[in-house]
Amino acid sequence: MSESEEQHKKRLIKRYKSGQASEEELRSLFTLLSLDELDCLMEEDMDEEIRLQRKGNGDTGGKRKMLRLQIAAAASILLVLSLGFYFFFDRNIEHYGQDKKAVQHTGRKILPGGNKATLTLANGREISLDDASEGDLAYDNGIKIRKSREGQIVCEVQEVKEGQQGLPKTANVYNTISTPRGGQWQVILPDGSKVWLNAASSLTYPTVFDENERRIEMTGEAYFEIAKRYKTTGANTQGNQARVPFIVKAGGQLVEVLGTHFNINAYPEEKVIKTTLLEGAVAVKAAGNRGRVVLRPGEEASFENNVINVSEVNTSQAVAWKNGDFIFEDQDLQTTMRQIARWYNVEVVYERLPDNIMIGGYVSRSNDVSVVLQAIELTGKVKFRIEGRKITVTR
Repeated sequence: MSESEEQHKKRLIKRYKSGQASEEELRSLFTLLSLDELDCLMEEDMDEEIRLQRKGNGDTGGKRKMLRLQIAAAASILLVLSLGFYFFFDRNIEHYGQDKKAVQHTGRKILPGGNKATLTLANGREISLDDASEGDLAYDNGIKIRKSREGQIVCEVQEVKEGQQGLPKTANVYNTISTPRGGQWQVILPDGSKVWLNAASSLTYPTVFDENERRIEMTGEAYFEIAKRYKTTGANTQGNQARVPFIVKAGGQLVEVLGTHFNINAYPEEKVIKTTLLEGAVAVKAAGNRGRVVLRPGEEASFENNVINVSEVNTSQAVAWKNGDFIFEDQDLQTTMRQIARWYNVEVVYERLPDNIMIGGYVSRSNDVSVVLQAIELTGKVKFRIEGRKITVTR
């Protein structure tokens, strides 16, 4: 290891211990810890502290006790990091000296969800999209299922040409792609737009988009990257070629898009439909209502009881699921557990309802569920018991 690398790692440890580490520095530190690249430096750091304590005070019993607590805290954090997650811990060091029982678990491990979906064609035929191999897999009614060169599984919807498979180009035919609990999927629409579906979600779309409007309907949660599309005739008020709007219906909400990246969370069990804008611009309105709200990047529209409220948010939290993570920022426990239940396809029950327990932190969705629950347990606010596919929340 070069001197510059060693100094960099020592600086990360020093800034972490002083509480001055930035989020980026924390991520770097945690990555190094998970790769076991800081063990020697941490031991040297602890040895140096002991040497200084002995030099400054012959009686180091009290300081040794505190040091042991610090080491216990470091060990807890190392355990957490070795499992691939990070949560916001209590700043009180003695918090880590308390007895912490692991998640009580009976039965097999509950593994994370994966690429699972079902395509339901307009004629009622169902096609399982699970476990697709590389290359073109199927073609039916304008749907080509394939695995890309990069190993990404996609479902590509293609325009149905006149006379193809007995369907005229003007046929108003709709197909639906749905993911189960514990599933996710990516869809590439015929205009080049990309849609990622989270667990327990669905996307209904026409096999042929209208020339003046692209309209789809969804439930659950989806992330969109909408391609720009222009009308073959006509122009807008500035004399430029007019764009074909893209409209997403989710519950009682309509989102109109011209070309942008955004996320919609519209699960029926959630009270609020959330539309989060990352890039471009979208207009959000209630179905049947002429009034609308235009979002800017970094803003989120919350739709509840036919009322839309807009706020600035951390967009990384909204799209964490698409990037393979859970991110909880001051989020209530019940909302957190509903996210976990959908991704791991489990039942969640409460011995008693939690009292305003808020969760903060992030954890990879690639871990088995006990790892995720252990991260939450280490906050000291709640405990879990796993029996089969049922998770019981206790205090």
